[in-house]
Amino acid sequence: GLVLAGDAFAFLDPVFSSGVLLALKSGELAGDAIDRALAENNVTADQFRSYGEVMCHGIEAMRKLVYSFYDNAFSFKSVLMAHPHLRGDLTDCLIGHIDRDFDELFDAVRCFACLPDPISHGGPKERMVENRSNYAGYR
Repeated sequence: GLVLAGDAFAFLDPVFSSGVLLALKSGELAGDAIDRALAENNVTADQFRSYGEVMCHGIEAMRKLVYSFYDNAFSFKSVLMAHPHLRGDLTDCLIGHIDRDFDELFDAVRCFACLPDPISHGGPKERMVENRSNYAGYR
C-alpha cells in the first residue's frame, strides 16, 4: 500500500524547475487521490491508476521541455514565431497543467529540437497473492 510522489515517483533534471514542479504537483495530485480513496473506502491500486497516468503524461511533457532547453540551437522564441497560436500551450505546459494534451506543441518543438522518444513507465504492481494466509512462506 504505497503511493509514490515527488522524487520517489520520478526524478527529473534538478537544474530545470520542471523537476520541482513535478514533485509539488505530484504531492497535490496524490493528496487528492488519497482523499478520494479514503472517502470511498477503496485503497486498491486501481483507485490510483488515473493519478499515475496523469503523472506519467506530465513527466513526458516535462522531459521534452528539458531536452529542448538543453539543445543549444533551440529557442522557444523560434517555435512561437513560427506557431504563435501555441503560446498558450507553452505557457500552460511551463506552469504545470500536466493533464493537458501538448502533442501539437511538441510536434512544433520537434521541428527545432531533438526530442526524446517516450519512455515506458511502470504501473501499479498487481497483487500476486490475494490472501497472505494462503502463502506457504507467510508466518
